[in-house]
Amino acid sequence: MCTANGSDALAGQVSTLTSTLAAGLAPAARCRVLRGGCYGLCEIGPNIVVRRHTDELPDPEVDRLSLTEADNETVYSTMATDDVEKVLRSHLEADRSVLELTRDAREHALPPQSPVAEKMRLLREKRRVRT
Repeated sequence: MCTANGSDALAGQVSTLTSTLAAGLAPAARCRVLRGGCYGLCEIGPNIVVRRHTDELPDPEVDRLSLTEADNETVYSTMATDDVEKVLRSHLEADRSVLELTRDAREHALPPQSPVAEKMRLLREKRRVRT
């Protein structure tokens, strides 16, 4: 979501680029673009979540509902239109994350925008340490 931070334009760019880039991939490769809901990361939005599935794609309604913190998920934050192609090419062509654009990297570079944002950040860090 994060419409105040430009997610609408970003979503359009992601859809267009994904269609273009995926056309050049092997026939077995598949991907889809879904608009997500609110992930509670507004202070570092817009956000893009990339999930890699090796089996059948899950139901779209289930797949977009929340962050899973699973190994197959990469969350990117404070995304700009210049970042989108780099992220998509990296995932679609090399199945690699762009570490400097991830939520973890960007969240540590930015001061929290509110006490609630700081509490959410600390909770996410605790969760990652436990897993």
